Amino acid sequence: MDSESYHDLARTEERKDGCMSEIFVWIYDHVHTKDIAIAVMALGVATLLFVHKSACVTAWVACAAFMRQLGLLASFPVALLCCVTTVLFIPVDFVLLWSGAVFASFHNAAVGIAIAVVSCSIGVYCGAIVAFLLGKTLLKPRIEAYTDKSPMLKTVNAIIEADGWKFAFVIRLSPLIPNEPVNYACALTSMSLGHYAVSTLGTLPKVAYEVWLAAQAAGSFHSGGIFSLPSMILNLVLLLIMVALGVVGKRKYEMYVNRTDAISDVQRKVLRKRATFRGIDAELRRSSI
Repeated sequence: MDSESYHDLARTEERKDGCMSEIFVWIYDHVHTKDIAIAVMALGVATLLFVHKSACVTAWVACAAFMRQLGLLASFPVALLCCVTTVLFIPVDFVLLWSGAVFASFHNAAVGIAIAVVSCSIGVYCGAIVAFLLGKTLLKPRIEAYTDKSPMLKTVNAIIEADGWKFAFVIRLSPLIPNEPVNYACALTSMSLGHYAVSTLGTLPKVAYEVWLAAQAAGSFHSGGIFSLPSMILNLVLLLIMVALGVVGKRKYEMYVNRTDAISDVQRKVLRKRATFRGIDAELRRSSI
């Protein structure tokens, strides 16, 4: 083997080692003991549901029938549930998916989906406002203690403090950053309620799209997996819109990260390198050691 081939092979091996190292780092940063416990519990629940699927189907049909009887009034319990889960720091995704699937079973699916999207959007939005107000008042000591343990939130807060509500709006567009911690973290900044209310609008596209996906999945199940051509075109258009929002949001995010003077070069590098909440948090912890 000549010298050039040997060096090429060595560089290839280095890239492989680097790739494997990145994979292990990602797993270490994102998979915690609590996640494994939740996954085991979810598997157990899924097994029980499969074993008793006839009873589950009966319960689902009864729930859908009850919601259908409520009509527009069904939006109130759904909005309230979204609001409560947001305030309690519980991921609201399950409620969004459940709402989309249940409302899609209405006689007029389009109306059902519209009610689900509006109800969930209002509930999540109101929950974010309530969380912000609680973070400013009753829960402020606990939020400060939580934020002090999270380098990622402290870094984000520094940028929000310097650049205002626009960065908070942009970060909410990312599907990889959960909204719940951002709601309370923003309460520790000097952002006004009005500016916070505007920045929270960045949450709504993700909410609407999750509800829509669940509704489409439920509709596909009821129709035997068959999609009409208009439905396929609409799904493609919505997907392209969400991708475009994600790309624009990422570019704006990088613009704010690159130009702000509120963070160090190390923090700036980490925010560009990592994309998820846990990944950024873990990388910042390692950088501060």
